[in-house]
Amino acid sequence: MCAVKTSEALLDVLDTDADIVEKIKKSKTKRFDQKSIRIFITIAGIICIYIVFFLIGFLLSSGLEWFELKPLNELFIGDWNPEQSLDNPDIEGVYNTLYLIYGSVAVTITAMTIALPLGISCAIFIAEIANPRFRSFLKTTIELLAGIPSVVLGYFGYTTVSRFFRENLEGAGSGYNTLTGGIILAMMCIPIIVTVTEDAITAVPQKYRDASLAIGATKWQTISKVTVPAASSGITVAIILGLGRALGETMAVIMVLGSNANIPEPIYNLL
Repeated sequence: MCAVKTSEALLDVLDTDADIVEKIKKSKTKRFDQKSIRIFITIAGIICIYIVFFLIGFLLSSGLEWFELKPLNELFIGDWNPEQSLDNPDIEGVYNTLYLIYGSVAVTITAMTIALPLGISCAIFIAEIANPRFRSFLKTTIELLAGIPSVVLGYFGYTTVSRFFRENLEGAGSGYNTLTGGIILAMMCIPIIVTVTEDAITAVPQKYRDASLAIGATKWQTISKVTVPAASSGITVAIILGLGRALGETMAVIMVLGSNANIPEPIYNLL
């Protein structure tokens, strides 16, 4: 009896699929419409590529004028003081970019050191451990965090995080340091890392997990030896996107670090 019902259900599904295919074949969509869509997408892609190359060309053409006046090595010597020529026209500004490069790299490394373990661990918990109701709540909450403007997070770091370090951490000085900037950037990167990593882990076929559990592996062994390695390509994408967010952020970093261009001693000092 069950076999008969199953067969009837399969036949109904097949008939439904056949009807859908037949309706698609008989649809009134004309080939002209398909060509129009293809042409529109092609033109849009060409315009986007043109805009990118235009911006690159504009930046290069504007920047090359500076190199005609100053040698390249002046970008890496002296102090960062481009405005001193405004106070004294006889003195040219100094443009040592090593301070800026160090600041970007130090804050990014600090942020990724915090965001990667937290983000990937949270994604594993959401995808593999949490119950469905809590998983839905947690995932929605984390995705909402991605929508918080960088100015809001920067203001939070400026008024709260920096003050906490200033009052409770010896040697933190004013509290506007690399560690503060790294924490704020980590808060921006974690939602991206969690969302992309969770999607990658969820996309791993269930049969991989079933096969691992069938040969006697524990839940944790399945996660660490099977699921996560299978989702490694998606996790790599999450890391790259998080790194791009950290490197591209400007406003929040300026708010918590200020415009001071300096390299601490020792160089690994985050305070």
